[in-house]
Formats: sequence, C-alpha cells, structure tokens
Amino acid sequence: MAELILVRRMKFPLAWRTFALSIAAPFVLTRAVLLIACFLALTQLGTMRDRKVWEIGPDGEVRTVDLSRSPTALSSGRYWIVNVFSRRDAGWYLGIAKHGYHFDPGLQSNTAFFPLYPALMWAGSKLLGNRDVTILLVGIVISNVSLLVALVYLNALVRIDFDKEVAGRTVLYVLVFPTTVFFSAVYSESLFFAAIVIAFYYARHGRWWGAGLAGAVATLTRPPGFLIFAALALEYLYQRNFRWREIRSDIAALALIPLALTLHFGYLYWRFGNFLLFLDSQKAWGRLGGTPVTGSFPRFAACDVFVAVLTVVSIAVAWRWLRPSYRLYATLAFLVPLAEGTLYSMARFCATIFPLYVVLAMAGTKPAFDRYWLTVSSGLAVLFMALFSQWHYVG
Repeated sequence: MAELILVRRMKFPLAWRTFALSIAAPFVLTRAVLLIACFLALTQLGTMRDRKVWEIGPDGEVRTVDLSRSPTALSSGRYWIVNVFSRRDAGWYLGIAKHGYHFDPGLQSNTAFFPLYPALMWAGSKLLGNRDVTILLVGIVISNVSLLVALVYLNALVRIDFDKEVAGRTVLYVLVFPTTVFFSAVYSESLFFAAIVIAFYYARHGRWWGAGLAGAVATLTRPPGFLIFAALALEYLYQRNFRWREIRSDIAALALIPLALTLHFGYLYWRFGNFLLFLDSQKAWGRLGGTPVTGSFPRFAACDVFVAVLTVVSIAVAWRWLRPSYRLYATLAFLVPLAEGTLYSMARFCATIFPLYVVLAMAGTKPAFDRYWLTVSSGLAVLFMALFSQWHYVG
C-alpha cells in the first residue's frame, strides 16, 4: 500500500517501546473485544429477520440468506470472522474488486465508490486466490494494517504539539470510538484515515512530496479526500508566515491531489462518457438534495445524531485550541457531507476526522472526563459492533 511505502522511506516515527505499549497492545485488546462482541451477537442477538442478506458460505463464495426463513443460519461455519466484518458496503467493494465498475441510471451503482481500496483488494486476491472469501479477507487485512499505520503516525503527529500522554490518549480514543468497527471492517475508512494523517505528518515536517502523495492516496480512496488540498495549502502558507516570496517549487507537490481526482474522473469519462458520473451515482443513494433533517428523515439513526453533535462541539473547541490547518480540515470534512442533505452515515464519516480525537484527548487530561468518555465510547463501540455484525445499521 502507498502509505506503507511512505513508512519505509523515512525513519519509523515512534520508539518501538511506544509502539508496543501505546498502539499495538490497545489495538489487539480492542479488536479482541470486538470479536467477542460479534461471537456473542451471533448466538444471543436477533438479526434483521425480515430481509434477505448475503454472506460467505461454506464453499468460500457469496450466498444469499433469507433471515425470515432461516434466522439462525447467519454467519455459521468457519468463515464467521470474515462475515462479521463484511456487511453492507462491503458487498459494493467486493463487486468492484471482482467485476469493476458498472452504472445503472437511476439505480444505486458502485460508481459511487472511489477506486483505490477495491483495487488493493483485487491486487491482493490475485496473489492469494480469487474466491469471494479471499477478496474480503484481503479487505479486512488492508483495513487493519492501515489502522495500525494511521495510529503510528497519529501518535507522532500529536506529539509535535502535545505530550506523550495526550498522544497516547488520542490513539486510544480512536480504538474505542463508537464507530471504530468501520476501521476494521471491509470499508475504506482506515486507508483513508491513514492517508490523511500521514499527509499532515509530512506537511508538519516540511516533506511536501510525501504530503502530496499521501493526499493523492486519500483522494483516490474517498470523495472527501480532495478536501485535504485546501488544508495542506493553508499549512504550507502558515509555515511561511503567508509571505508569498517564501513560496518554493515544492508547493507543486500539492498538485498531486487534484491530479489524482482528475485521473479518476477521466477514467469515468473514458469508461462511461461522463466526467461527473460520481455525482449522478450519489443522487441514487438519496444524497445531494434537501436539508440535513428533511433529506435524511426518517433514515438517520441516533448514532448519526450523537456523533454529529459530538463533532460539532469538538470542531468549535478546535477553532480555539488547534492549528489553523487542522481547524480547516475538520470543518470542511464535516460540512461537505452535511451539505449533501442528509445525516445518513455521519457516524461513519466523522470517525475519520482526526482533530476530533485530539480535542477529546485534550479534554481527557481531566480524569473524570477520561473515565466517562472511555466508559460511554467503549460501551457504544461494543454495541455497534454487535449490531453491525447482525446487519443492523450503525452508520
């Protein structure tokens, strides 16, 4: 993966002891707790029994399960771990990895998803086998490796401005965030999160080609990735005290971000004859229209409202506590999906806004808040993981 190439090209940003204690240990512990929650959910929690769903069957290929007729058949067998992390949008990524893009006018189409994550799933499956279970397993590995990489750079990024306690707490809060399930599931959030954090880390160290490359990775992973262009441009000017005479040729590195977007849209034009096919696809998903209330009613859930409110409060605090480029990125990353006219999936989208965790970690210097947030957030994370594994909507 591109972010792993970046890791190899520069010195590992953390001491190995810090990595083991502050990142690897909580990562293993929290992912183990999520698996336990899934295992209990498979035997104790009711599924959405009024619908048909898909999952990996005993032969390693996708099968359809009618929960109204066979409510106990969900995720039975040796592939249960792959299945519980492969719900909902995972099917779209699987379809892109196997068959490429398709577009059906007026219907939900996989052209609404950006290409890098499923492309990596496809590449991994070519090495390990092209069965459905293998493709999804590759997706799970990509997500969790990307999460580890993101946490390494996030810890190092936070330590530029704060002490190691705040940095460690920031990492922990990512791992116990209510919708942390999406960082380990077959979703593109981890890859996107890693690219964003790496881009800011390199930018803070003045390594603009690394920042531009990471920004391009983010842009090819999720639609909001392009927003980092404005934040990195602000960071570049901020480091030069907004003196135009101090601008150097390395600013050209930021052009990699719009170039990546242009390449993707160019492919859509070549394949389907429409540069803006992505926007047409979004309309079929109920976005790009209405207000955050009228556009989402009655589809949004309490988890979306809770995380959205938490993010708004954190961004407001960030405008006083954090660096200008962090403030700008957090604000844009929240407002742009909100402008689509729905709160639907905001609980998942907000999970990748890294300044949110920094603000929470700063508040966590007060032991009372730290205990409260760890209790509430980890409890919700376990609940949402269990619900997600049973096909319930959590973001």
